Amino acid sequence: MKDILLRNTDHILSWLKEHDILVVDRGFRDSIGVMKALGLEAIMPSFLDGRRQFSAEEANESRCITKIRWVVEAANRRLKQF
Repeated sequence: MKDILLRNTDHILSWLKEHDILVVDRGFRDSIGVMKALGLEAIMPSFLDGRRQFSAEEANESRCITKIRWVVEAANRRLKQF
């Protein structure tokens, strides 16, 4: 993702506006800095970082992000099967 944003592959930056929210999974953690530098907001499920469990607020936020991603992935699956 970093490479795509920095090289503006397929003019992706013309699709995105400043302050757009990108819902990503933990695999994009290395790209968060580039997204923020471009004025984009990236939301991603939290990491435990050595803790045994999330706080209630972190768990609820993580669930919300996962639900949003599930809807997007379900739509992508339908498009691919079309």
